[in-house]
Amino acid sequence: MSLLNDINTLKIIKFGVGTLTKITLNDFKESYFYKNELIQLCREYHLPVYGTKAELSHYVYLYLSGVPAGKIKVYRTTQLSRL
Repeated sequence: MSLLNDINTLKIIKFGVGTLTKITLNDFKESYFYKNELIQLCREYHLPVYGTKAELSHYVYLYLSGVPAGKIKVYRTTQLSRL
């Protein structure tokens, strides 16, 4: 399986020191990630890097589903409190 041909494969992800693993959409859905790991993934693939853990997971999920990184926007909108 070629990484270029599999749209559901996130190129190469670094886990730990010197460990390289490729991940598919199914692997992502079945794995547990800490928030700091999700932030690292988002930074590496130019996705939004702030928000809740669920929001960060959603960004990576969209990317693995084939949505280009440039089309993934911040999920949360800020609300200004009114006095």
